[in-house]
Amino acid sequence: MLLNHLLQAGLAFFIYRSGLGIWIYDHVVPPDLPTSYSSLFSQNQGHVGHQGASKQLLIQEEAGAALPLKFCEDATEWDIQRSQGQGKKTLVLLSCDPGRKEWNTVMGPLTDPNPRGVLWVMDPEAETPVASVVKMEGFPSKSDFHPLGIEVLRVGSDQRPVVYVVNHQRNESTVELFELNLVQLSPSVEATATYLTTLSDPSFTGAPNSIAIVSPVAFFLSHDHRHTRRGAGPLAKLLNFVETIGALPLSRVDLVELSSAVLSSTKPRVNHVRTVASRISFANGVALSRDKRTLAVASSTRKEVRLFNVDGINHALSLKERIKLPFHVDNLSLAPEEWIEPNSTSLDAHHPTSTFVAAGHPNFFSLAAVARGKETEFFGTMPSSWVVSISPRSGPAPAKVQTEPPSQGQLHFAPPPPPAKELRTDEDRGAALPTYKRVRGENKTWKLRTLFQSNGKQGGNDSENGFGMSTTGVVGVSWDGRTRWLVVPGLYETGVKFIRETNYIGD
Repeated sequence: MLLNHLLQAGLAFFIYRSGLGIWIYDHVVPPDLPTSYSSLFSQNQGHVGHQGASKQLLIQEEAGAALPLKFCEDATEWDIQRSQGQGKKTLVLLSCDPGRKEWNTVMGPLTDPNPRGVLWVMDPEAETPVASVVKMEGFPSKSDFHPLGIEVLRVGSDQRPVVYVVNHQRNESTVELFELNLVQLSPSVEATATYLTTLSDPSFTGAPNSIAIVSPVAFFLSHDHRHTRRGAGPLAKLLNFVETIGALPLSRVDLVELSSAVLSSTKPRVNHVRTVASRISFANGVALSRDKRTLAVASSTRKEVRLFNVDGINHALSLKERIKLPFHVDNLSLAPEEWIEPNSTSLDAHHPTSTFVAAGHPNFFSLAAVARGKETEFFGTMPSSWVVSISPRSGPAPAKVQTEPPSQGQLHFAPPPPPAKELRTDEDRGAALPTYKRVRGENKTWKLRTLFQSNGKQGGNDSENGFGMSTTGVVGVSWDGRTRWLVVPGLYETGVKFIRETNYIGD
């Protein structure tokens, strides 16, 4: 009896010291999330008005669409010029694949590659947004189309938009290039994508996932696994499973350099590929800061975002920082310049002038169950969603703000921000489940704020319905700065979650 107690005590001590208990808690015990929570304005930016100022919708396909809007992996901004000189307007492109449950090179299965995926477009500023299929023109009829990561680049003096699309075909993975053309904005968006070329290379070994464009002749490309399900025999699937569950650091990020610029007189091809970051566990989404000096890389199984310094000459990467998140990070995006988080407007030389947005999966096992065709709850939980903004803390100099009525023309300085430990429990205080309650360790130079979280369960209407399996969060700001919106695709969800909030402070 005494021996049993000693063995149990020893095992408990080992689990505690090794961190295995924390790992089990973080990965097996699901977080207690609400059915649906959103907050696009920080509490420090004034109250969000009521009386229709907050709206949640499940975006569906437009009436008469030949395909359903479902199973979306990535989303990205497509900026167009407004009329009447009001700056840019942002449309949202979506990368979706209705056949994902029959063809998923990341999670399986690989049974039927024939049904094609689709690109969709929507206008988040429309009164009631709907999604429209982007008509592909000139794409080879014999090619498969299973889109994952997408990103848009403006090219040339006339700023022609080109979308890069990671495509997981049956025999190889490629990167497809299309030129976008806006046909009309209302009553619904109509757009075409004219095929330009297919980029292929032996280094595209079946695991390309996400793209961050550096220039018309170069882009970063993440590879989520070394061992893929495309390999021959059961050993390939076993190695892929072990690499995923064991969080083995075997994935990478490559820099792909082209022979000529996109839309130049010579059709581009892959000229050179080199690995710029390795030893990453499940390298997933990537996003480049606005000044192109920092690359953010999602490590899904490690529940973190890694920040790399980008060399301005050869684009070499050096690891700078790791940001812990409370979920398995999927894709990353970049918030517009107008999206300013409190205490983030003064940046020092070590931070990019950018706010990143990360989306992912708080409960990986329930997501995996859905991928295997099990639609029931996993240990009482549905696949859930969590989207956060990641912004740098203030620089060393306090910002000049009016904290009280001026006295004799004096402008007062705001007090310096409190230490990181105090900020941790304050910056996400409005969330139903604040990030700091599920994040291990300190994010001393970056702060997290919840934009959306959901347990995935259904309620009574759009504002009460849950939405699970968030893959990406794309945010935007209206031209007058008073309205913010968020678009959230779900990996195996039907439709797309859309949230719009208006701040009435000052009215």
